[in-house]
Amino acid sequence: MTSRLRSATLCCGGALVADFCLRRCSLSVDLCRQSESRQAVQRPGTSWSEGAVWEQVATLMQTEEHWLNGGSTGGEAGLRDYVRSALGFSVRCASSDIVGGGDGLFALGNVPRGTMVSIYSGTHYSIWDRLCLHNFLRLLPRGQADEYVLVQADDSIMDGQSFTAEAQRISAGLVRPSACAQLANHPCSGVAANCGFLSITVPPCSEFAGLPVHSVRGGQTVHGSVITVLVSLCDIQDGAEITVDYEYGLGAPDWYSPSASPKSAPATLSLQDYWRHSEVG
Repeated sequence: MTSRLRSATLCCGGALVADFCLRRCSLSVDLCRQSESRQAVQRPGTSWSEGAVWEQVATLMQTEEHWLNGGSTGGEAGLRDYVRSALGFSVRCASSDIVGGGDGLFALGNVPRGTMVSIYSGTHYSIWDRLCLHNFLRLLPRGQADEYVLVQADDSIMDGQSFTAEAQRISAGLVRPSACAQLANHPCSGVAANCGFLSITVPPCSEFAGLPVHSVRGGQTVHGSVITVLVSLCDIQDGAEITVDYEYGLGAPDWYSPSASPKSAPATLSLQDYWRHSEVG
């Protein structure tokens, strides 16, 4: 993943100023940047397109659990191959082909358009937690405060620092395909991203108790919280690097240059959508 250095958040004082910098300089999934992802996952005959995404999330997590319960043969490569065999594709973490990209994410098998690729994993900060976050950021070394911070569509925050490839390999011995969205890089200048972010509300189902997302207050993220997933915007070929348009605004780092991705029309998503549309698929 490309380093996301935004030192303005560290230099400014006050909660309102820090929150403004976090909004403007961090990676974000605002309501104007989701519609392309939602259109990609839309299924004919359904009014709640996120239902299809949650089906894919559940299937991926269950597949990983089957492998873990079956003896975890082959380590990280074995898990990737098991997921690919079951779902037709998986993802692998390796050095990025993008200059300065660090860790990158690559397709293992062909990924069809409209597929939930992985979950943006890490520590979840609710909107209220953000009032305290600016103080935490000011204590961190310059350049390390917000490398993996994602401002989600509901203004909550996901910090992927606890789920970097290195952190996952240290804690679990492998990188799980379901917990990789935070590793996707921004594409090279003028190249369209092949994936997009989509923020969705966690439904009240036991299948999602093991999401690779943890509350800053401790424990798993509960239903009603928002998480973000990576969705393929086009057919992705086996071996291709998976990229997502960071769409930085003010305060973009020096390495950043706009991609060729089209701007999205407004899109909204809330818990009310879940209760209004109970169908899945």
